[in-house]
Formats: sequence, C-alpha cells, structure tokens
Amino acid sequence: MRGSIKHIFVGSNTAVGYFSLVDSIVSQQEARTIFILKGAPGASKSNFMKKIGEAIIDENIDVEYYHSSYDPNLLDGLFIPSLKIALLDGSFPNALEPVNLGVVDNVLDFGVFLSPEKLYTYKNSILSLNEQIDRSYVKALFYLEAADALYRQYLFTMKPTIQTEEKLQFERELLVKLQEIIPNKNVFGNSRTLFGSAITGEGVVDYIHTLIGRTETIYLFKETLSCNTKELMQKLKDLLVYNGYNIECYISPLDVDKIEDIIIPELSLAFTTNNNFHKPKIFPTHIIDFTNFIKPDVFKEAYSGADKDFKFMMTLQEKATQAIASAKKYQDALEIYYNDATNEAGMEEQFALLLADILSETTIKA
Repeated sequence: MRGSIKHIFVGSNTAVGYFSLVDSIVSQQEARTIFILKGAPGASKSNFMKKIGEAIIDENIDVEYYHSSYDPNLLDGLFIPSLKIALLDGSFPNALEPVNLGVVDNVLDFGVFLSPEKLYTYKNSILSLNEQIDRSYVKALFYLEAADALYRQYLFTMKPTIQTEEKLQFERELLVKLQEIIPNKNVFGNSRTLFGSAITGEGVVDYIHTLIGRTETIYLFKETLSCNTKELMQKLKDLLVYNGYNIECYISPLDVDKIEDIIIPELSLAFTTNNNFHKPKIFPTHIIDFTNFIKPDVFKEAYSGADKDFKFMMTLQEKATQAIASAKKYQDALEIYYNDATNEAGMEEQFALLLADILSETTIKA
C-alpha cells in the first residue's frame, strides 16, 4: 500500500502581486516540525522534497505536495498531515524565516553544498540572468494588474443581466436544504485556505481532482464570471465553520476573495464551481445551474459591448503567462550554473539524515 497525494498551490501570481498562503499549510501551534529550506535556484530543493515525499508515500503515509506557481513542475513545499511535519522552500517568492527556531522551525541551508569558487566564474552571467528574471516577472504582474481592471469592468457591465432577487432567494432556500446534511455540532470549526489552481507560466493550472476526486458527495455550481456563487460560497464557509466542521477552502487566483472549492473531509462532502477559468475534472453527484438566473435578452445586448473587454482581458492574461514562462526560461539557465557548483554527495547525506529523522516520527506516533 502507498499513501495518497494531494496536489496544491502554496500561492499564485495575481493582480495584487504574488499572493502566498504558505502560513495556511500548518500553524506554529499545530506543527511538530517545519523544515525551512534555504538556497539559490538550482540548489535541488524541489527534487529534495519530491524524494522525501516518495519515500514517505512508500511507507503508506499520505502527503501534500505544494507546487510553485512559477513553475508547477516544481515544489515549494511538502506537508505530512499525520506527522504534522512540513518542508518549505524559504527562498523567493515565499521568503520564509524561522519564527520559533529550534522549537518548531529548523533551517536547512543548501548553500553549504555550493562551491563559491565555481560560482564566481559565472558571476556576470548569474547577475545578468537574475536581472532578466526580475524584469520578466514584474512585467507579468503588470499584465495581470491590467487584466484585473478589465475583469472588474466586465463584471460591472454584465451585472444588469442577472436576476438578482430571484438568485438570492434561490440561494437562501438552498442553504436551508443544505443544513440537513451539515447538522450543527454545537462547537466552532476551522477553515484552511489555499489555492487549488494558480496562474503559471503554463496558463491556469489546477489539481482540483486530487483534492475532491475521492469525495462521496460533490455539489457542482455551474456559473459564469458575472452570475457567480461568490456570496453563496462565503455563506457556506461561514455556516460550516459555525456548525463545527474543519474545512478546506480553495480560492481563485483571478479573485483572491472568491472561494471556488470547499471540502468537508468529515462528511466526505464538497462544493465546487464551474466557470470559464475553473473546470474541475471531477464527477459531481449534484449539479446546480446558476446560469438560469441570467436574463437572455439583456445578456445578449450587454455582451455585445463587453465581449471586447473580455477578449482583451484574455490577451493580457496570455501575455502574463508568456512573461512568467520567459522568467522561468532565464531561471532554467541560471540553475545550470548552480547545479554545476552543487556537492551532490552532501545533498544525499542530508537527504538520508532528514528522512531517518522524519521516519522516526512514525515510530513515535505508533
């Protein structure tokens, strides 16, 4: 038997810059140990975490992989829920520092495995590449900021197309019905907020199926960007926490105030949305269509004026994606220099020591 894997994003590139939720992975109070990995790009931190993850999964222990929105093929973090142990990349863009050093946090400095003499021969190239990375990334954020202005303009233009009162009444009735399957436990629960999808150099990437896929009951809310379930999902979150459930919330990289997925593990229950940018690859047990609350005639007239804004927004998001991909291309070139200067034997020794330390926790737990 092997453990299962959840694939999650620790943060996303957004209109307000890089938005990190690394503190939501595990709190200082809850964590057994948080290992903060420090080191330059190409210091093999991601591969190190992947190797640790594979070894833990082989022990039939579940893990959570936290992907980088810079490059979804890389890991920014690893969490082992049953052991309350996390490994987190403390370098840019999360820039983590220990809070309770030696008590909860431990720093693993991958810089000790680098040869300064080798790196110095590449100094000019490294400085140039770092500048290109910064410029490409800032350009991506400018594009996302511009796209967000058009996104908000589009929502404003399309707002009159919604049967607002009818939609609100339906949501009230739906919440009453849903209370039958989420009975009050007379305690307060907790919510954990992360990203199930992110804006990356490969476009909008999601791993929702790894989060919801095994859930027995799945409600899918079919929506549009304008006729959405933003307020309903917030009310659902509040209701679930008030009724005593510990839940997982996954927010939108386009609108960080919008919850797109809610999972209640205790009830094997999930709520998810389906729209232009969020199309979970799951099989829902219930589908509720909120597009029924769109006024067709008004929509047609409004959209004839808003469609250009929407297309321009998509163009800007594509330019942001290309800029992130460009930054990643420069980083790949940078990593070649650091890989060449890395002491692989030292890395392997560190891997063996840390894995033994983590596995010793399984014995303690047993």
